[in-house]
Amino acid sequence: MDGDFSFSSGKKSKYFYDFDRLHPQDVRRYAKQLVANFGLKDQHFSFVATIAIGGINLAFSVALELNLPLIVIDKRDTIRGDLTVLSDNWLFVDDVVSNFTALERTTSILKCSAASMAICFMFRGENEHPDIPVHYLEKGEVEK
Repeated sequence: MDGDFSFSSGKKSKYFYDFDRLHPQDVRRYAKQLVANFGLKDQHFSFVATIAIGGINLAFSVALELNLPLIVIDKRDTIRGDLTVLSDNWLFVDDVVSNFTALERTTSILKCSAASMAICFMFRGENEHPDIPVHYLEKGEVEK
């Protein structure tokens, strides 16, 4: 969508990508593409994690593709999912990644080491994460 949008990161853009409008079959197709393109089945992650609300559809589909448990951090920072699966080898999933705030918040709430990898529909950051590989299907304009 075109307009003047302000994001939770405090940044602004003329464009907003509403991936929640995707049909579930499209989300599933994109999840399969991410899993195949980036060799996710070979990574042996223990679980998939996301933060409410944008990445839930994609994270659910990726978790299904990888046959892994899903952990969701809700808007009150409550962990939803099976905590017995927490380990140091996990996958962070979100719809759009720009400044890694959601990734860092998820890591802090889970109280485990940083994710081994992050994936998303679109990357809108200026720089890649210094320690965690981030894979995406599209590179969007950087939020200002």
